[in-house]
Amino acid sequence: MGKLFFIISVIILPLLFFLYALYKKSVIPFILGVVAFSCSQLLIRIPLINFIAKESSTYQFWSATKPMLILFLLALSAGIFEETARWLAMRFFLKTYTLRNGILFGLGHGGVEAVTIVGIPVVVNYFYIMQPFQLYMSGIERLCAMGIHVCLSIFVLIAVRQGKFIYCSYAILLHATVNFATGFVAMHTTPLMTEVCLVVLSAIVILITYLFWRRKKDEKVLHHTY
Repeated sequence: MGKLFFIISVIILPLLFFLYALYKKSVIPFILGVVAFSCSQLLIRIPLINFIAKESSTYQFWSATKPMLILFLLALSAGIFEETARWLAMRFFLKTYTLRNGILFGLGHGGVEAVTIVGIPVVVNYFYIMQPFQLYMSGIERLCAMGIHVCLSIFVLIAVRQGKFIYCSYAILLHATVNFATGFVAMHTTPLMTEVCLVVLSAIVILITYLFWRRKKDEKVLHHTY
């Protein structure tokens, strides 16, 4: 059952979200989410971090002596790279700033992350040696991450449609906070506690996003005011 849950969570669900976007004739927001993650992480941030980790003696020294600083910088860089990519994709390529488009953008962003960062590597290298509880936790982690990506996409959507980049900075802050908190817990406790932390943080981010959307959804829309 652990294998089935994992496959559903990290591979089948993203595919179903894509098919739903096709069915609703709203595939562009989904694809933009895929492109935003792929460009910001797979093509830029991850190769850059790997290069720095390999070539920089300062990074290697700080990793050993100041792990909290490195964790903070990694969490902040994830927020900056991904949320900036979200903003650019929505600002220049998304034509309508509806809630559904924001959700589909987040599902594309989170879905391709689930498939490329967790799904394919685990299936290819570890699928038959991982314990069921590890597969369950990996699946739950990706479900939480996709939910968070939807919320962050909604923040950026509001930033773009109202012409207020400050709201994008809120997304950067939320993103960095979640990454840092889960990384901190992972370094000091058990994998189970890390999953509990992520679930709690996901619920908090969803609640914050819901309240923020309710407050901002009826404000005047300012298209392309940058």
